[in-house]
Amino acid sequence: MEDRKEEMKVVVPSFQVERYTQGLNRCLWGFVGLISMFSVGVGVVVSHMMFVSIFNVISTFMSDNSVVVLPALVVAFAIVFGVGLYHFFNNMTFAYRFDNDKIVRGQLIRSEKIKDSSLALEGLLTAYMAANIGDNGKFTGANSLKGVHRMIELIVQNMDQKFANAFFETDLYKKKAFLNPRLIKETKRSYIYQCDNKKRLKILKIYTGMATPKEGEKGKAIWKRVLSRSIFVFLVFAIIFAADLAIGLSQNAGHMEHIHQTVARLEDGLTDFGYIKEESTEKICEFQKKASSERTSSVKYVLDKNGEIDSVTFEVYFNRDSKNMPSEVAYLISSTNGGYSESDIAAFIDNVQKTIDGNFTYDKLESSNGKIVLSLSDGHAHVYKYS
Repeated sequence: MEDRKEEMKVVVPSFQVERYTQGLNRCLWGFVGLISMFSVGVGVVVSHMMFVSIFNVISTFMSDNSVVVLPALVVAFAIVFGVGLYHFFNNMTFAYRFDNDKIVRGQLIRSEKIKDSSLALEGLLTAYMAANIGDNGKFTGANSLKGVHRMIELIVQNMDQKFANAFFETDLYKKKAFLNPRLIKETKRSYIYQCDNKKRLKILKIYTGMATPKEGEKGKAIWKRVLSRSIFVFLVFAIIFAADLAIGLSQNAGHMEHIHQTVARLEDGLTDFGYIKEESTEKICEFQKKASSERTSSVKYVLDKNGEIDSVTFEVYFNRDSKNMPSEVAYLISSTNGGYSESDIAAFIDNVQKTIDGNFTYDKLESSNGKIVLSLSDGHAHVYKYS
């Protein structure tokens, strides 16, 4: 390696070297993160939700927590993508010159042709933006693509041995010298030097002259490693989500039984007040009745996987012809599980009756489950609750 350094003066990144040393292994997770963001998002998550719908599965961890799981996956893959890409771009724009008493690291910061000193910065910020994908105001998509394109141009030029030899000493490269380097550790993928002022320099084995392949060794190209890792990540998530679906299917019968029992109980209670069950899904049931020629009362229950009432919304109307108003209002209020006292419910019902009699009295019951409000609507006492 030493003889080749002397001949070339400057060492530059080489994919031919890297295929043997695999010095960029950690950086490749950036590309894996990008691929997995789409393959797992579309191939696994969407398929999971589709099978949940097809097999009418009441509950899986994914379906119950999709609001949290989906953003978490996107953010996790975006961070892996951003960090990995940042380090990949960084190392691929470095070149090194080895002298007797120092190592000079140069980073190509602008192209010989374009003469734009912000090229390297834009490329690094592009990777940084991917790692901070939640902040959409930092950069637009167009600027990101522009930055990536410019960074690719820098990498291509920096990998050109003749270009690096010709321009390393110019201001196209931002240089930093590491004095009196001593090699203190060598691994399969890197050299680590101890330099003056307690500085440590780690050089990945991706530069010309750093590969010593064994006889018959073919190495492994970057695209093959990215592909194999992406397939591995896909399979891991596919197995996890398949197991989640299988667990949901195994518990489905019990969930369905609990839900059907609750729906039957609600239907029995509301039928006494003239309500009819409308079409509903397993977790949502809605009841309606004609309160008058002008108004229709409706009650909607959302159930959890165990058949417990998760939320209630209703909009009901009463006039002088309404029957069993006190019992109906008491039943609806009690079904909200708002923890209201009997005196609170009785006072509310009394105000509903006053409103029906023509003496409108505004009233409101509040709890952690929402508000129940009494108002007036075209001569009707209007009682409603929204979640």
